Amino acid sequence: MAKKQEQDEPLNTIIGTGSQMKGEIKVEGGIRIDGEIVGNILATGTLTVGKNGKVKSDTINCKRAFIAGNVIGNINAPNGVHLESTASVTGEIRTGSLRIDEGATFHGQSLMQEESTTR
Repeated sequence: MAKKQEQDEPLNTIIGTGSQMKGEIKVEGGIRIDGEIVGNILATGTLTVGKNGKVKSDTINCKRAFIAGNVIGNINAPNGVHLESTASVTGEIRTGSLRIDEGATFHGQSLMQEESTTR
């Protein structure tokens, strides 16, 4: 998944395996989650949830999202959402581009919107 991170976009925050956080998280740039987060996420860049990552949130706002782990919550990612084969997502996805790999599970609804033109 790391190769998917935009090259000009900084990955500023990593929540490692075994780490647990509660509360709202605001990140300038990208965030990778391999641990567990309970709380809202606001990232100006890409959100990556690794295969072992778990997120429970009312609202996730980011530029784009790559999900390989478990997410319960509403995702707003105007530039795209990719659910990899190991992903499990429950909630609403608002995006300009949605890709769901075979094997991924998605329970909820998707609302397509125009991709963001800002970088």
